[in-house]
Amino acid sequence: MALTAGATSTSHKVFFIGPNKTGTRSWCDLLKSLGLRTLHDGASWSAASRRADLAFFERHDAYCDGDAFDVAWLASAFPRATFIYNTRALLPWLVSRVFHAQDATHSFLAGNVKSLALHNDDATVACWVIQRDTRLRRARELLPPERFAVLDITTAAAQVPLLARLRPLLPPQAASRAAAAGSGTGTSADLPHRGERSSERPAQQVQLAEARVRAVLRRMHADPTATELSGAAWTQPMADGCPRLTGMGGVSLGVRARANVTKTTKRAQHAT
Repeated sequence: MALTAGATSTSHKVFFIGPNKTGTRSWCDLLKSLGLRTLHDGASWSAASRRADLAFFERHDAYCDGDAFDVAWLASAFPRATFIYNTRALLPWLVSRVFHAQDATHSFLAGNVKSLALHNDDATVACWVIQRDTRLRRARELLPPERFAVLDITTAAAQVPLLARLRPLLPPQAASRAAAAGSGTGTSADLPHRGERSSERPAQQVQLAEARVRAVLRRMHADPTATELSGAAWTQPMADGCPRLTGMGGVSLGVRARANVTKTTKRAQHAT
């Protein structure tokens, strides 16, 4: 059944709907360099999508680092939007997230943050795998191929196919920059990197984290090299068993937020 929305926009938008730790800041920097008004604040635009706030999206052209957003509403509200599922191989992605949660714990213990919402126990790691699969499957169900692309940030010159998709959406000056970058004659075709790298961690820490993650993946029968679906043997009841991990960040959204997300999910399922 076709998706419907109370209001729609003819604006060209770009939504990065892959999980965090997949170069979201790097993608944002690239898009900003091409002249797109870009927002890297998943909490704000994700919440705006769940409350169907069309006016919120007038402020920017591209959105990164989303979590627990309503992709069904976004797809129907912005019929000309492009959706990018930013990704990377499963094992290094999970290791990066383990360290991300570890850093959050250190910040909490140091008194730098008021609450601890990130977890990196084995059950959490398993839920990350399930949720990544779930998000990709859902996107494929909702979005036609001409509006949807899966891009591995670690692939050489990963920005080239992205720029080819975005070029018609850009203002003339930005389109020229995108064409030059895509042909390799202007800006470097390598995606700039920002953020934490596991290679910058002590070797022993990385080895321990990788060993633990590999053990979880073996138990799930998941492919450590997968950039798209993991191949893991999981069921819907298992996915439903991760309510505290609603969204992709391993973030506990709280009872009220979980209820809102559940309502949004049911509404999206009914629409399809």
